[in-house]
Amino acid sequence: MDPSIAPHELALQIEEGRIVTSAALEEKPALTSPTATVISGKTLVPDRGLSRAWLAWTAKFKKALLARAERRTSKNTVRKLEDYPLGYPMVSCYLDSDEQFMIYRRFGTLHARLLLHAQDELRQMETQLLRMDKRDNMTEDGRDFLMSRENDDAREVMPGRESRKQLIERTKQKTIEYGQLLVQAQTLVAMNKPAERDQTSVVNFIENEGPLMEKDRQFIYHLEDLVTLRNGREHTWLDSAVESTLRWIRCKPIEENNSISSSPKYDKGIPETREKTENRTIRYYTRSRVNLLVTMIITLLILVLLVVPIYVLYRLTVKAGNNAADTVCIGVLLICTLIFSAALSLFTKAKRHEILAAAAG
Repeated sequence: MDPSIAPHELALQIEEGRIVTSAALEEKPALTSPTATVISGKTLVPDRGLSRAWLAWTAKFKKALLARAERRTSKNTVRKLEDYPLGYPMVSCYLDSDEQFMIYRRFGTLHARLLLHAQDELRQMETQLLRMDKRDNMTEDGRDFLMSRENDDAREVMPGRESRKQLIERTKQKTIEYGQLLVQAQTLVAMNKPAERDQTSVVNFIENEGPLMEKDRQFIYHLEDLVTLRNGREHTWLDSAVESTLRWIRCKPIEENNSISSSPKYDKGIPETREKTENRTIRYYTRSRVNLLVTMIITLLILVLLVVPIYVLYRLTVKAGNNAADTVCIGVLLICTLIFSAALSLFTKAKRHEILAAAAG
């Protein structure tokens, strides 16, 4: 320090910080690490031991995942598309390789024709049985046969004529056949229609690979007659929109194959999916990851629908007047109820009475 400075000026400069004393230098904390952080006058130095432990744990976790994937690859058998000959064998393998490709015709017109034919046969048998009952009702012996099944079965019938027992047995078989056709037709009608993009995927495979003759591949073009075996419990509008968006942006975390756009960074996913084919033009998507993303979106939506109305109503009641607040609160409740009902209808398979009960609650 300059000895020519007056004592009172020296004290003033020290107070303003223009001169730093040796005592102040001793009190100033030293930064022992370039990554150290000073908070409230204290130096926080990262724990290098903890960082090394974290890196070791993550490396061990990745190694365990890779080992698990290798075990799954060695134990599980995957049907590979290239192992099947070109033709119906390859098409069968492709349709079974993913649930979205399980598309078949339901033959609705043929079912209607069979039902009409069986229905008219039953009508004819019904008329024949009624005519036989009326004929027996005209005589005393015939009425006895109508009142006793055992006697009617034991009666002698003229050659070339059918007994009531034979007619009933034939009607029974036809009724069972007709009922099975009805139930089968009802089941097929209740099945889900395939999404347009799924049908397009199968069409592209058949046209690009050429495994079928022209007449054999016509089934896939009957869009109105196609059904999918895919479970439609949660496959709603939201699922379709998410899948379409992920495909459009080429989301690599859900792509599990050897496609051109695949990256080694994502090759450690589900090996059973990646081993289905070596064709670079065919892409398979991990269904579990898509479902997880949809679940997260629905959960976030539910959280928003629960929290936002409460916050809005609270702010309205605090700032607005009583009369105005009541009117606006009613409007907010109506709008939120409408949005909630629309979300249930669009994003889930809820039925009408379930949506009504949820909105009323």
